[in-house]
Amino acid sequence: MLFMRTFLSIFFFALIFQSIAKANNIKDFVIENVSLGDSLFKHYNENEIKLAKTKKIDYPNKEFYDLQLDVNNFEIWPILSFSLRKDEKNLLIHALAGGKLMDIEDCKVQKKQIIKDLKSVFFSGLTENKYNYTYKNIADGKSIAYISDFELSNGSLRVYCTDWSEIAENENGYADNLRLEIGTTEYFNWLNTAYNG
Repeated sequence: MLFMRTFLSIFFFALIFQSIAKANNIKDFVIENVSLGDSLFKHYNENEIKLAKTKKIDYPNKEFYDLQLDVNNFEIWPILSFSLRKDEKNLLIHALAGGKLMDIEDCKVQKKQIIKDLKSVFFSGLTENKYNYTYKNIADGKSIAYISDFELSNGSLRVYCTDWSEIAENENGYADNLRLEIGTTEYFNWLNTAYNG
């Protein structure tokens, strides 16, 4: 049984890195065959995008917004989240995240393994920036994200677990999750002000 768990774990993380192309430029990374700078229309039809827009996530600073879509025939990530610029007609992707719902303790274990693999395969020369972010403006302000960032010349790759408080889960329908996110430097600079109106 232990052998099977170890094998499945290695197999899982090998698949993750098949879905990310090895590169030093953030725009060369790929998650579920999608990369930064792609138009959302390349991957989804107008009806799928229109349906996703009924549940779009807006921020007080409205320069960007998020759309979340399920992935058909996904390899690793059953949910993809796309960050798009307001009023941009061709819907270029400025940030992209693969997501998976899971218990926070399981998430921390998988995050640790992903970071280990990232360091050994892609980012041996880069510093892992670890920090926690508290969502003070959501529900009771007690939800926390446990974040690891790797900065490249024109963007960042981020792996994080979000531990939503019980109130946030009940009020907003949120669930604890693991995310692997890539984004441009411009996008992450904006994200630091996303909750400023």
